Amino acid sequence: MQTHTDARDITTIDLTPFVKNRSLDFPDLDQAQAGRALVEALRNLGFVQLIGHGVSQPEIDEALAWNKALFDLPYADKMKAPHPAGPTPHRGYSGIGKEKVYSQADIKARSNETNVGESLRKISDFKESYEIGSELDPVQQNIWLPEDVLPNFRSYMTALYEKLCNVSKMILHAIGVGLELDGPAYASLMELISDRHCQLRLLHYPAITKEKLQNELLARLPAHQDWG
Repeated sequence: MQTHTDARDITTIDLTPFVKNRSLDFPDLDQAQAGRALVEALRNLGFVQLIGHGVSQPEIDEALAWNKALFDLPYADKMKAPHPAGPTPHRGYSGIGKEKVYSQADIKARSNETNVGESLRKISDFKESYEIGSELDPVQQNIWLPEDVLPNFRSYMTALYEKLCNVSKMILHAIGVGLELDGPAYASLMELISDRHCQLRLLHYPAITKEKLQNELLARLPAHQDWG
């Protein structure tokens, strides 16, 4: 039987103790309590709401305004920073329907078809995206719009990436505290996040009719697990 979790059942975790004290050594009582609560919530449901993470609502609003400014640009301008045809670097702008991602459930539902992958990849994921990573990554190098297309976009997004990557590191640290890891175990956990593992993904989901979704002419990204 499938059950649905009410939004009120989602645990809210306050990360303020980790913002106030960013020391990675000897967590205090408040950090230990917040870390244990985070781990418990992730074990029980796998999903939490985080507050006190150090990113203010005005900063979030500003980021969303930049996101809108990007995707409001004419297609020809957005294509001045095109995502390459191959997987590397996974950077720059991808137009609507360029990405086609499907879940294990989709594969099982079409198991009687001769070429399941080819069949599924005919259905476009109806969104557009822009991928940004660390400016220091030698492999996944960023692809930027010309400065005159969207002035200050590069400088703003570079700073936003760094801020959010640090938030990600803080969350992983909080998980390590909650798991009571130390020494090599803690070091191994923190190795999971670096300039090679972080990505800032800007997304836009245009409006779509229910009929097109029902007729599988277009699709949204389904429930899935990432590869990492």
